[in-house]
Amino acid sequence: MRGSRFCERACVRPAVALNCSARWLVLVGLAAGVVNCASAMQSECDVRLPDFSDYVADVFFGPYAAPDPAASDPEARELLLPVLAEVRASAQRGANFAGHYYLAESVDYAMGRHTALVIDLKTGRAFLPPALDQYSDGRGAGVLAPRADGGLKYRRISRLLILSGAPGTARGITATHYLRWTGTDFAHLGYLPDGTSAP
Repeated sequence: MRGSRFCERACVRPAVALNCSARWLVLVGLAAGVVNCASAMQSECDVRLPDFSDYVADVFFGPYAAPDPAASDPEARELLLPVLAEVRASAQRGANFAGHYYLAESVDYAMGRHTALVIDLKTGRAFLPPALDQYSDGRGAGVLAPRADGGLKYRRISRLLILSGAPGTARGITATHYLRWTGTDFAHLGYLPDGTSAP
């Protein structure tokens, strides 16, 4: 995962943002650019973090395709087979993520690491995005109980996923991560380290 740390005074133009008084802001892949630390001399420069409404998805109301191991990525197929009946029953209730996808949380959990699948309800194809392959909810193995929400926040009408913990692609970076679903994988928009408050 690529990323850059910006100084305490860093400001980001509207695509992704944070109040300048926050301690750290780390962002990746922002086409809008970043204000240079030396030129960001104001005491406050309020900008905002990604919001579900920034990544709106049209909701698909069916008919829904059942999760299909044969149409899925090999890694996803291996995880899908043991929980297939349960995931199929849940997916028939409809999309819960990004318009026409079903996010199947914690299809595997071991040593404080979760694994989740994203299933396209138009085709039945299951994906195992690297960010959701053995991600941590930031609680550790046996230290604290896992988060009730698995560390994931998402909406049926949005392509944005907010992960509290560490994505599978970011071992050791425990933070609030902002990820955008592309249709086959997640683009990492940036993260707000633990202990930093959003505006």
